[in-house]
Amino acid sequence: MLLPTAFYPLHDQIQRHLPHLRPAQMVGLALWVGATVMARSGCQNAVLGALLSLGLGWHTTRPYLREWLCDGSDRAAPCGVQLEVEACFAPLLRWVLAWWEGSELTLAVDPTAKGGALVALVVSVVYRGLAIPVAWRLKTGGQPGPWMPDLCALLDRLGPAVPEGMTVRVLCDRGLQSPDLWAAIRRQGWHPYMRYDRNMTFQASTGPRGPAWRFVAREGQYTVTAGKAFRDRKWSCTLIVLWVPGQEAPWVVLTDEAPDDVDLGAYGMRVWIEQGFRTLKRMG
Repeated sequence: MLLPTAFYPLHDQIQRHLPHLRPAQMVGLALWVGATVMARSGCQNAVLGALLSLGLGWHTTRPYLREWLCDGSDRAAPCGVQLEVEACFAPLLRWVLAWWEGSELTLAVDPTAKGGALVALVVSVVYRGLAIPVAWRLKTGGQPGPWMPDLCALLDRLGPAVPEGMTVRVLCDRGLQSPDLWAAIRRQGWHPYMRYDRNMTFQASTGPRGPAWRFVAREGQYTVTAGKAFRDRKWSCTLIVLWVPGQEAPWVVLTDEAPDDVDLGAYGMRVWIEQGFRTLKRMG
């Protein structure tokens, strides 16, 4: 299928940053992305409407767009060719970083559900109040099974895309407190910022052992303290306790960064991934 003239600069960028894609896959991706930008929606009918305005026919374009998303074996003319999505993760992150300014990057790891049918495990770059997904795996909703091996594998996929010397902080919400995930983040040379229950036990380098929430007394206070955390096991880390005004309780976050290197506002960016999920699921 021929591209509209206006889409060729986008096609050139795809060719540059995702060179492993086949020519037909590049064309299909350019159609989807370019029309999504025009329509401000990724919903199929909105995308088709944008392409119609450029002179593409509905009845020829619709099956092309639909088949582009199918595995080769599910197409009208079955074949062995399909899009290997995970092979795109590191190139996607490199594409984001090609426009990045500064030497610090913040990633967020979080699951999101689509009704009861699917759960997406997503790693995103948080940026300007939103989140850009760069790696994901889909799981069948309601099915038992561990998530941590999938999340660790996604981080391993992304690791080679980050330049040496860049400081990367990885934000994980409650429910993802896992020694395996902590180790996977550190394996890349990155820094976990992992949220825990406020009653978790912590012992400062100088001081008694007790619940983490006791390290701050009231709203508006915070502490950054090196010591040892106790949860299933004991390990050395840095405790961040931050009580944001208006919140019912303080945030308790553990990281491997030294207290002097901690970015106190980093974990607050984790909520940006919620707006990113809203954009993906509700707004198309």
